[in-house]
Amino acid sequence: MKNFVRILAFVLLIGTTVVFVLKLKFNIPIEHKHLFAFFVIGAISLLWSNLRDKSSEK
Repeated sequence: MKNFVRILAFVLLIGTTVVFVLKLKFNIPIEHKHLFAFFVIGAISLLWSNLRDKSSEK
């Protein structure tokens, strides 16, 4: 499960970064607040999976 969350987090982080960079050049119909929300969800998911992984090693 934590591998799935980790992969999903990387996809969200990389995907939102790519769309944000493309939005600067092209007219993509998505708002900045939605991109920011997806980025935050990806970051929280990645932190959660990493913290959960370290707590199981103890």
